[in-house]
Amino acid sequence: MPNDADVVFIGTGLTMVDQCLLLKRRGFKGTMHAVSRRGLLPQAHLSRRADPADPVLVAGESKLSDMLRRLRAQAADMPDWRAAMDGLRPVTQALWKAMDADQRGRFLRHAAAYWNVHRHGMAPAVAQEIEALRKSGQLVIHRGRPGAIRSAKHGVIVDVVGVNAVALPAGMVVNCAGLERCVVGASPLLSDLARKGLVKPDSLGLGIAVDDDSTVITDREATDGRLYAIGPLTVGRHWEISAVPDIRVQARSVAERISARIR
Repeated sequence: MPNDADVVFIGTGLTMVDQCLLLKRRGFKGTMHAVSRRGLLPQAHLSRRADPADPVLVAGESKLSDMLRRLRAQAADMPDWRAAMDGLRPVTQALWKAMDADQRGRFLRHAAAYWNVHRHGMAPAVAQEIEALRKSGQLVIHRGRPGAIRSAKHGVIVDVVGVNAVALPAGMVVNCAGLERCVVGASPLLSDLARKGLVKPDSLGLGIAVDDDSTVITDREATDGRLYAIGPLTVGRHWEISAVPDIRVQARSVAERISARIR
C-alpha cells in the first residue's frame, strides 16, 4: 500500500488507537478514517489517578437502569469520575453474572459502547497524540456503520451507512472492532471442536459456553472437567475478562483446578 493512501479502521476503541499510532510512528502520510456506530473514542486517564472509590453497586440488587442512575450519581459527586469506574473492577464480574439474559442483552445494545470507552481508557500521552492527529485532520472519526466494501482501481471504497453517509476510498481496511459475535464460526479450530460437540457458542454469541469455573460446556449441556477456556473466549460468562489482571486470576484458578484433578 502506498505510504500516502488512506486507511479505514473499523472501530474506534483502543485497538484502533494502537494501530493509528503505529502508522504514525512509521511515517504514514495518508488520512486515517475510523468508523464506529457511535463514533466514541476511549476516555483519557489523568496523569495522577485517584484511588478507586467504594463500589455503589451490588450484584442482583437493582435493574440495569437503576444501576446506571446510581453510578452516574456517584461519578458526578466525585472530583474524578474515573475513581467510580475503577471502584467497580472487583465487582464487575459478579454484577454481570447476576443479570438475566434480558438485562445482558439490553446492556450490550445500549450501554456496552459507553462502558468500554469509560472503563478502558487511553494513557494521557496517547490521548494527546490522538487529539493532535484529529486536529491536524490526519485522523477523522465517522459515526456510522460500515456497509459495502467495494473494489476500486487503487484499493477499495468503504460505504459508511448512517446519518452522515459517506464513501471512503482506502488502500487498506483494518478490523479494530474488538469482540466478534459468533466467534465459534470465525475460528477453524473452534468450528472443528463445535462439529465434534466439544464446544458451543454462549447464549449471547460472544464466545464459547463455560461455567463459572471456566470449564467448557458441550452441546450436551455437560462438562467433563477436562477442557477449559480463558480470556476473551469466556466473555459471555465473565464479561470483564480481556485485561491481564483479570486473565491472570482466571488462569490461576484454572491451573489450580487442573492440578487438583491430576493429583
